[in-house]
Parts: sequence; structure tokens; C-alpha cells
Amino acid sequence: MESTITEINNRQSKIIPDLSGAIAIVAGLGGIGSWVALDLALIGVGSILIYDTDKIEPSNLNRTLFKESQIGQYKTDAVKELIAERRKDCLVLSFEEFFEAEMLNKLDGVEYFFDCTDTTRLKDSMYEFKVKKQMEFEELKKKEEDKNKVKNKSKKNSETSQNNQSNSGAQYANYGPGITNQYPAQSINQIQEYKFPQYVKLGYDGFEGTICLNDFNAGRWGTDSSYTITPSFFGTPQMLSAAAVIEMLIVKNKNAFTKTVNVTTLLTLLHD
Repeated sequence: MESTITEINNRQSKIIPDLSGAIAIVAGLGGIGSWVALDLALIGVGSILIYDTDKIEPSNLNRTLFKESQIGQYKTDAVKELIAERRKDCLVLSFEEFFEAEMLNKLDGVEYFFDCTDTTRLKDSMYEFKVKKQMEFEELKKKEEDKNKVKNKSKKNSETSQNNQSNSGAQYANYGPGITNQYPAQSINQIQEYKFPQYVKLGYDGFEGTICLNDFNAGRWGTDSSYTITPSFFGTPQMLSAAAVIEMLIVKNKNAFTKTVNVTTLLTLLHD
């Protein structure tokens, strides 16, 4: 098995780092999400958590890797099977439920989050969660700063008191542990800021698709609660999936940006 994995990775080792320890989440396994999950497995991501409540329908087969024999099956189970056929070294945990931002509280080490749902509900809740975590960090840091100020002031007063007693010839035998020990304040540098995963929201319709990388203020698709991807075909979701995975895991772009692209513009490269 180990030699097989080495052989699989050999062709990409010069451009793709070792991702066997990486953890990614894919929420939504439709036209885009199913490709994202597979692409992540193919480049060697060690653990992938996938979330979707839907079952496969015939209309899904024109733009995904799902098979006719999988119609009626949960998309999560189908994606898990497809990955297992190609990368047995990839751990896939599947959940037939909607992902909620608060779930991140119980998931340690998630580095990459791919929002492939067809609404903006998850994007909005992820942003609220991120802001909440940042506020909690700032509040904790402020409390520790105040605690350290009290500690330093108490220590200074204690030293002054000891010096005064020493100068007067009095013994300092009954002072005890002192107030400074009541404040085991940690260093400000030891306070860990919550590490929010790199986040991307993907959406498409027909030939056009949108990538929102670490950008919570944009997103063209899914603002309507009744939104349905029509028309749809294989080209746009495959392009978006590849672009998002490359940008986030290989280029390692941490900047915030939104880009809307038209899949037909790829053909212009052939005509230049």
C-alpha cells in the first residue's frame, strides 16, 4: 500500500507539498462539491469531511462522477465510494446533515473549508462565527493584560513593603506567599488566537462561475432561497473545483478576493 501511494504522488511531488496531514471540509456535494472532494483526495489530502443531505438523482449525472447505479444513494456515500476506489489512504468521514458553523468548535485542525452549498446561509453563518471568535480572542487578551497589570502592581507594592521592613530592621517572616501568586497570569504571547480555516464559497450557473476566497461580502449565486442551478453542465463545476483547490492548497493564497469567470473564455487561450 505504501509503495502504491508513493507511486501515485511521485508525478506531483515537485509542485504539491505533502498534504497527508491536512484536514478539509466540503459542504454540499452537488456539481461542484463532488468534484472538490475528489480533487482534494487526488492531490493527497489526508482527511476529508463531507456534508450533504441529498440523494443522487438522474439529473446529477451530466456534470458529476456519480454513476447510474448510484441513483437513489446518498451523495455522501457515493463520494466516499468514488474516493475509496482511487485513494484508499484518504480518510473520508461522511455526514447526512447540513453543516453549521458552530460545529467548528468540536473540529480541531481543519485547515480548508469549501462551501459548495447552493445558498448563502452557510457563508453568512461562517462569517458570524469568525467575527465571534475574533471578539472572544480580543476579550481574553484584554482580560490577561488587565490581570498582568494588577500582578505587576501588586509585585511592586510587595517589593516596596519588603524593602521598608528590611530598612527598619524588622523581620519579614510572616509575609506568606504574597498576592502575586493569586494571579497566575499567562503571557499574552501564550494566548492562542482561534485559527479559522481558509474558506472558499463556490457557485455557478450555465457558463459562469464565481470563486469567493476568504471573502464574505460577495457571492453571486445562492442569494435566492429557491435558487436552482439551471442551466448546468460538466465544464463550469470542474473548472471551479480545480481552480479553488489549486489556489487554496497549492498556491496557498490567503488573500481575500472574488472572481467571476466564464468557462467559454478558456477557449480564447487556444486562439491567441
